[in-house]
Amino acid sequence: MRGGQVSAALPRLPHSGSDAALVTRMLQLFSVLIAAGLFLACLTAYVLENYTVQQRSYGGAGEHPRGAQPPYPGGSMDNVFWFLQVSDIHISRFVDPQRAPDFQKFCTETIDVIKPEIVFVTGDLTDAKERNRIGSRQYEIEWQTYQTILKKSRVLEKTKWIDIKGNHDTFNIPSLESVNNYYRKYSAFQREGSFHYVHQTHFGNYSFISVDATPSPGPKRPFNFFGFLNQNKMDELLKLASETVYSNQTIWFSHYTTSTIISASPGIRHIMGSAVAYLCGHLHTLGGFMPVLHSRHEHGTLELELADWMENRRILAFSTAKVTSVLIKIDGITMGSAVQIKGPLHTLPWRPMNYGAGVHYIEVHAQDKAGRTTVAGHRFTMEDINLLPFDMMASFIIQAPHHITLKVIFILVLLINLFVIIAFRYLAKPRFKDTPGFFALVNFSFHVFSKTNILYYPVLLFTCYVAVGPWFIGEIIDDHFGACFVFGIIVDGHFLEGSLTFFCGILQLTFFNIPLICYLCWCLLLRCRGAYFRSHLKYTGWISSGLMHITMVGFLAWQAYACYFLQKTYGIVAFLLSPMRTWSLAFALALVYKAWNFTNSTIRTFKAEMKNCL
Repeated sequence: MRGGQVSAALPRLPHSGSDAALVTRMLQLFSVLIAAGLFLACLTAYVLENYTVQQRSYGGAGEHPRGAQPPYPGGSMDNVFWFLQVSDIHISRFVDPQRAPDFQKFCTETIDVIKPEIVFVTGDLTDAKERNRIGSRQYEIEWQTYQTILKKSRVLEKTKWIDIKGNHDTFNIPSLESVNNYYRKYSAFQREGSFHYVHQTHFGNYSFISVDATPSPGPKRPFNFFGFLNQNKMDELLKLASETVYSNQTIWFSHYTTSTIISASPGIRHIMGSAVAYLCGHLHTLGGFMPVLHSRHEHGTLELELADWMENRRILAFSTAKVTSVLIKIDGITMGSAVQIKGPLHTLPWRPMNYGAGVHYIEVHAQDKAGRTTVAGHRFTMEDINLLPFDMMASFIIQAPHHITLKVIFILVLLINLFVIIAFRYLAKPRFKDTPGFFALVNFSFHVFSKTNILYYPVLLFTCYVAVGPWFIGEIIDDHFGACFVFGIIVDGHFLEGSLTFFCGILQLTFFNIPLICYLCWCLLLRCRGAYFRSHLKYTGWISSGLMHITMVGFLAWQAYACYFLQKTYGIVAFLLSPMRTWSLAFALALVYKAWNFTNSTIRTFKAEMKNCL
């Protein structure tokens, strides 16, 4: 009381500065929820992968039934042969014109120097992408280029050349009998399906099993990123595995990493359990972030993913000049110079018992007559091979069941989304006693949204539609129409199980549905304060409003690009018949318009509650 007057400070709702903080906190809260969901998804996927009760017994895992150990290399060439693997060549009509000449050089100079007995080409022989790098189709000129290089280099006369299909080689192919299945016409091996190749030597046989997980029919990109092995294909592989029992060693190879293969029980890794290694490609170097992707399976099989030829034309070099020096170091201690026995084989006597415990590192320094030098090294152990460490991230990338992880994440994000909007529908309306803070305002805005029927029901139905309805209907393969759902693709009477579709569903919910709900809640909060679109700036200020509008425009732009991508990949029909992409843009704009323009009577009770704290 001053001068006989009473002054009272009335509570006011936050304006521009605190509104900006409100937006920031909402984004932070959203990020925490997504991070928690990802952790739970990975944990659930791990449990499902490692603790599922097996229904069938397969003899693939465990010790090899052959009693005798295979002959190991010694001080002569008697028990030695070598092979090469090259992967993801991506002969392209539109990009990197040097790719084909470099491949021809590999088939002539490199093969002539190394002289491998076998060359395995593990898929993606051609690129099969359109000029815009979005659409996909088989270009015969790319296959002709590949075959021409093989013929001109005469590489097929120098070595056994086994080339198999990758996902790019099956883009946009309705069946194996299709005229567009150029693998059958232009590849060297021309072998469809999985097969067993036996390499015979005077010191025993060596088995190589090819795993063909490419989908048939083969949809356009991106929905054949994962490979598929149904029960029939798994039974076929089991039969092939049983043929290897008398081979010295067995190596499996495929285009896909095991983490990108959806296989029937008991899983592809279990069947190949007695193999020495599994060779693959497909993941390239993940954009340069993972140049080495190696790991070990539960039963000891090494999984070795090879970087692509497309961007990484690297190989262990056999010198064109005479090798003059091969210096060996173990654990940093020089052991001496190896002596050439014959060809590339150099040997140096050593005492293995000195390295019986722990993990050690061997390093080779080689120099040729031209003065060129190279250094190579790796870890080794004389004990259990499981002691050898592998990069944790690499192991996760090539071993985690990514299709299960994506499915679990999608379900979690969907359920969180539905739980929030449905729960607020039935919770009691909040009442303010004091000036509302951040969480009170967030809570209030979700109550307004969930109890405003004209917005609640359309959003609820659209969210459920993402999980059950067809996302689009269009040409999954040229001239072959089908429908895409989150749980899979139907085309020509075939069902391709959902895999990358779950990833697209996660993006849809995370970067469109959820932001749209948050933006509508923000609009309704302003409407409860008496604002309309033209007048809302005086309640929030330019910074806060600009941040919200620009963010929402960004999400709408992302959805518009997804519509453009859909049109370029699956055609104009898919663009027009896509409730989840094209229609959703109009749906979102209509909801935003309605949120700013419906009558005040719709939210009368909420406006009154707001007015009480002004």
